[in-house]
Amino acid sequence: MYVSEIFSSFQGEGPWAGVKQVFVRLGGCSLGCSYCDTPDAQRPSRWCRIEREPLGRSFYLRPNPLEPQEVCGEVQRIWDPSFHSVSLTGGEPLEQPEELAVLMSHLRSAGLATYLESNGTLPGALARVVKLAGVISMDVKLHSSGGTGDLLGRHADFLRLTEGRPVFLKVVITAATDAREAARAFSVLSRIRKGAPLVLQPVSASGGQEPPDFERLAYFQHVAGDYFDEVRMIPQMHKHWKIA
Repeated sequence: MYVSEIFSSFQGEGPWAGVKQVFVRLGGCSLGCSYCDTPDAQRPSRWCRIEREPLGRSFYLRPNPLEPQEVCGEVQRIWDPSFHSVSLTGGEPLEQPEELAVLMSHLRSAGLATYLESNGTLPGALARVVKLAGVISMDVKLHSSGGTGDLLGRHADFLRLTEGRPVFLKVVITAATDAREAARAFSVLSRIRKGAPLVLQPVSASGGQEPPDFERLAYFQHVAGDYFDEVRMIPQMHKHWKIA
């Protein structure tokens, strides 16, 4: 499997912000969101950088691809009981579904909880790994925010597959986000998982889009609250902590 990096840090997004995790960032994503803050992981790379020790911020390189059991071994090497889970992120991890399923099985056998971060557009791939995921972080991509096209049908199919699994939704809000597009997405997805927490994430200034102002954020919070039971406004905290 093609891995961009393996490292330890603190989760910076969503309701689990602040928990200590080992991150496995897989290489490759076909969406190309305009606000992407991990452009180096959009394509598989020749090398994977791996942290030498927990929170050490010192890395060495290994050539790609790696076998899933090798990735699990590297995770275990820097794991200690203070970690919350293993974040499987990208890129888009579900673009390597066969290898991801094997990796998640190895992690489960090792007793390590998994936290799957996905752009929510590959329901067929999710079906192969959903029962292995401890928590699913599902992005909701709005064309007016990231220029991705209309992905709502794929998002709905993806979310249906999470029934019975812990999941939360995360949508990036920019100064250009269209309220009608957002309300349509909230309406469709809330009919599937109304009780799933919805996180509104103001775009980071480094993401290539203009951040929304306070009044705009308050408006989207109001709109989302008409559809979901739990709505939170959480920025990318790792940007504020200056750790990524």
